[in-house]
Amino acid sequence: MPKTYPDIGTFTSGQILTAATMNDIGTNLDNFRVPPAVSLRLTSDKTSWVNNAAVSWDAEDYDTDAMWSSGSTITFNTAGLYLVTINISAGAATTLTQLFLFANNRQMTTNGGTTFASANLSFVASYAAAATLSVNVGYVATGAVTLSGTADNQNRGRFTATWIGQAS
Repeated sequence: MPKTYPDIGTFTSGQILTAATMNDIGTNLDNFRVPPAVSLRLTSDKTSWVNNAAVSWDAEDYDTDAMWSSGSTITFNTAGLYLVTINISAGAATTLTQLFLFANNRQMTTNGGTTFASANLSFVASYAAAATLSVNVGYVATGAVTLSGTADNQNRGRFTATWIGQAS
């Protein structure tokens, strides 16, 4: 269920606030205390990665707005501005020359390496309620490519989105 952010308007000097207005203020404060947010991760390596395929996430660390249940896509149930962070690490059997991250099929970043590459991406974007976002990983390599899962509390294979405010 999407969180709501009532418009509480403006106040004048000496104005007595109604219970409804005070409830709206409380709702807004609660939403800022626990904003819509999700954190997903890979729990193990994904071997023989298919080029440009969507990442199917294995587990969630938290999800305060029912944004993910399984698979590769998150759904923004509450409209607003979100800070999105994606961390992917990959290695190839022989040579990995480039690693690409795509958000909703739009290439967002490229990084290169010799046998191992890591791509990290953070951006702020406005999403309407019911908008979706997925991450695809592409590469230029010789040999099979493996996406590295989260191991030893390292930040490999992670996808987060956190509401940071209403879009104007």
